[in-house]
Amino acid sequence: MSAHGKISAKELAAVVHDVRQMLAVITGRAGLLRRGAPDQNTEKNLAAMEVAATQAGDILSRLLSASSEKSSGSTDIFGALHQSAALMQPKPGTAWQVDDVDQGLAKGHWFLGGNISAGCLTSVPPSIVLEVLNNLLLNALGVMPDGGTLQADLTRVQDQWVLRLQDSGPGIAPEQTEKIFEMGFSSSGDSQRGIGLASCRDLLAPFGAVLQLGKSDQPGACFELLLPHTSETPHVPSPEKVEDGDSYRPAVLVVDDDQAVREMLKDVFSELGCQVKVARDAPAATEIFPTASFEMVVIDQTLPGISGLEFAEGLRRKHPQLVLVLISGWGQEEILDKALGSVVDLVGEKPITVEKVQEMLHQAGALQRQRLKGS
Repeated sequence: MSAHGKISAKELAAVVHDVRQMLAVITGRAGLLRRGAPDQNTEKNLAAMEVAATQAGDILSRLLSASSEKSSGSTDIFGALHQSAALMQPKPGTAWQVDDVDQGLAKGHWFLGGNISAGCLTSVPPSIVLEVLNNLLLNALGVMPDGGTLQADLTRVQDQWVLRLQDSGPGIAPEQTEKIFEMGFSSSGDSQRGIGLASCRDLLAPFGAVLQLGKSDQPGACFELLLPHTSETPHVPSPEKVEDGDSYRPAVLVVDDDQAVREMLKDVFSELGCQVKVARDAPAATEIFPTASFEMVVIDQTLPGISGLEFAEGLRRKHPQLVLVLISGWGQEEILDKALGSVVDLVGEKPITVEKVQEMLHQAGALQRQRLKGS
């Protein structure tokens, strides 16, 4: 803590790192549980946990960089809306019902309907769209505590999508329509809760997107999201294809100073068919390395003593055929970018999911096959 009582950039980075470490454990363990063929309800809840933890990691990345402009990628609006509905559940043990919407205001039930289909893509990154939708759905639930309907309709106007979200709550009082997007305003009278809509606008602005109050003849509040259209298909890893179609199961050494993270990674790689050993730092990894014919080493950037990148550089000089992976929980894009290609083969940011590890193995297998052909 600084002398003025404010957290310094270095202290903030340390907090972000520690939280992302724990998020990595959550996503990894949840992914392992999902592979155990749970019942449908448990599967849904575990998937929601993974999405929430991953989104929390994205929020921390923006907090650390103090800018949302570093986010990238396109978003399937249909998928984002249904992800948000899975996260923003009305009450414990309940969920949005996406069918029988015509039942309307059935007490104790929340209905999500509309005309949106998969494949409607926007250039606004997934983490931004999801965070804004989460805020809007949470607001809608707040004004429909006993049940209600959220109607989601999507139309295209020239080069942008117009996503309309109409709830069946009491609506917005006329005297509040000019204030709802002001920082600190809250219709509940709690000034500590009124930052959501203003923050949503700030998140969207760098990407040419707009959040505004819509006009409607129906009861309740109507919000419109104006999202730039894109035809760029988002990259979505295919775990089924990776799992079934790739037989690359190397001997892996995981080097991470956080015991919970390295044990989680050990269990994930083991579950995927790899032989795994772990080490907490570079000296321990150096001692373990001769004990097995390792083909792949996964190294955390932040290690006691020498950094992960420095350790990777030493391994690369001695063992050029190794697949080296550098991971980080600090949001160190510049270090990861610098390392990729010149020192290491793959990079990744925490939190780490089972799907990310599957994709990592898929890419590592392709790389090794390419190297064997060239040798």
